[in-house]
Amino acid sequence: MKVVRKQRSGLLIFTTANGTSDGYNRFLRSANQTGIEVIPLPAAAGAAGQEVKRLRAALERRAVDPRRLSLVLGAVASDVIVAGSAAEIVAAFRKQKGRVVFSGNVHCRPDASLADQYPKSESYRFLDVAAFIGHGPDLVSMLSDDDLETSDGGQLAFTRLFLDKAKRQKYGLGIDRKADIMQGLTGSYEDVVVRYRGRQPFLQNTRFSSVPLVVHGDAQSRQHLNTLGNYLAGGWEPRDGCVACWGGQLELGSEPETFPRVLLALFIDQPTPFLEEFFGAIRELIYPKAKIDLFLYSGAKYHHGAVEQLAEKVHGAYGSVTVVGREQGVSSRAARSQAMDVVTPMLAQIYTTRGNFMTELGVDMSAAPPAEYKAIVTSKRKGLWNVPFVSECYLVKRSVFSDDATRPDFEDGSENVHNTFSKTIVDSGKFLLVSNRANFGHLVDPRGFNTSRLHNEMWQVTTNRWDWEHRYLHQNYSRNLDPSVPVAEPCADVFWAPILTERFCQELIETMENHGQWSGGTNTDPRLAGGYENVPTRDIHMSQIDYDREWHMVLRYYVQPIQQRVFAGYDEDPPVADLNFVVRYKPEEQPALVPHHDASTYTINIALNTPGKDYEGGGCRFLRQDCSVTDSRRGWLLMHPGRLTHQHEGLPTTSGTRYIMVSFVDP
Repeated sequence: MKVVRKQRSGLLIFTTANGTSDGYNRFLRSANQTGIEVIPLPAAAGAAGQEVKRLRAALERRAVDPRRLSLVLGAVASDVIVAGSAAEIVAAFRKQKGRVVFSGNVHCRPDASLADQYPKSESYRFLDVAAFIGHGPDLVSMLSDDDLETSDGGQLAFTRLFLDKAKRQKYGLGIDRKADIMQGLTGSYEDVVVRYRGRQPFLQNTRFSSVPLVVHGDAQSRQHLNTLGNYLAGGWEPRDGCVACWGGQLELGSEPETFPRVLLALFIDQPTPFLEEFFGAIRELIYPKAKIDLFLYSGAKYHHGAVEQLAEKVHGAYGSVTVVGREQGVSSRAARSQAMDVVTPMLAQIYTTRGNFMTELGVDMSAAPPAEYKAIVTSKRKGLWNVPFVSECYLVKRSVFSDDATRPDFEDGSENVHNTFSKTIVDSGKFLLVSNRANFGHLVDPRGFNTSRLHNEMWQVTTNRWDWEHRYLHQNYSRNLDPSVPVAEPCADVFWAPILTERFCQELIETMENHGQWSGGTNTDPRLAGGYENVPTRDIHMSQIDYDREWHMVLRYYVQPIQQRVFAGYDEDPPVADLNFVVRYKPEEQPALVPHHDASTYTINIALNTPGKDYEGGGCRFLRQDCSVTDSRRGWLLMHPGRLTHQHEGLPTTSGTRYIMVSFVDP
């Protein structure tokens, strides 16, 4: 295959300092896209004038052609992105008035007292030595100035040169006041946004309606530069997404024995709901287990048994299995030090915008998450994103933890280990990348997880709804919402539909029996307003086990969609149910229920166990329809009108114990 190389453009870029490797590689990629030649300068000796002399010498050697422009970066190259082509930069320079043009700044640095000596302007009126551009001979002429030669070559020296009117005119010095070429971010990052011409990203200065072609930052504005770098210079585009993501990938091949060995470290710091499912997903990871060293930190007593059970199940299958915990006197921070270029799989809590990363620090994410964050966390934009903070899950090269400059000190006294990790990596100059190119999983929210109940995850429908659904919502529930699948109707206007799993039914029975405070089955009932029950049953109200709020979510999100389908036109939202209770039928206690109407617009009756297996007899008979439902299905609901048309009775349970869950909806 013939290799076609890009022709070198009429533009040179001289760098005075490379900076960090990740940022410098980004800079090189941005420059090389249009064939711009980058010339890194050797380090200066440090004496006065050496910085200027080494730059002048390099220009005399490499920029002798008066037709060729040279862009000099006083900023470290890792804080620079070339956003435009060489041709665009050359064209924009030709429109400038000066022969040597400096980047503009909103601040007069490093001496604010010199501000009044600058020409008046409503634009970026102050010189910034972070970037300047001109033809080689003009730059050499400026750098040959006697005062500049004996200076340190810093911001103040060039400022004084510019403020000397005679020298400003002699060397043709100007400032890119509207960022037509160079855009500094410090103090003006709010002036710029990324926009697209078709598929091509460009930087727009909204203050001056200009299109900056080179953007530079510093330590103060690096976070914003990194955000822009997610899109510029081939970072991301609307059709193909993350263009830069395909570089530097490790192809694993098809021979498992050649796969890299990885350390999989799991830290169970606090009681966490649905850990059972998480451990199941870990065991199903598609990667040679012999190539995985599994490290388990058990810091929550509530989960010790589950952690030990996992270790026993996988022992011998993995390369190694190590379990440590507080019992051995090992803190979570110390364990992290034992366990460990950074990529974080993007994880979000489903039905929310809570993710394991931030695109901006110091922002109230719950009140108004930034638009870029929302686009990433919802996967509307997919790619590799340079961010200032990650949490919960990291993919880290071992070399990061063997290097003192990048190894986080998890015992530094800070309150949050994720802050420690993120700050250490970012401060070292490495990129902290989050990937949403694939679905890596999701977050659960452990905050406020109450472990005092018999089956604690039952209450998580309000906090971790997606996980609750996958454990407790019937596997065929979605068929209820499919208009091509009829809802079963065993009696006229009595509908039958799957809603809850057998596990939920069993855990609800066990919870009620553990609570134990069944009503007496008489007309006297102090739980009700007025203290009188017209048609009494042996029951426990959901409110008695503190489950009313959770059950109302079940009614709204899972019962109401069925109701709206079978009783079209009734759209009370949210549904309200004052009475939600589990009824227990026993031959020796209360075997049946007399004919009655319900105090509801409609009623649901969910079978919690199975006839012929857990009990004999039972069922529900609708008198006016002369129709009975006796072959109840565990986890299925019966839905029927409560008043007037559907008088019904509970048929006798002849042996065993029958449990049903009843709600009177919209009384």
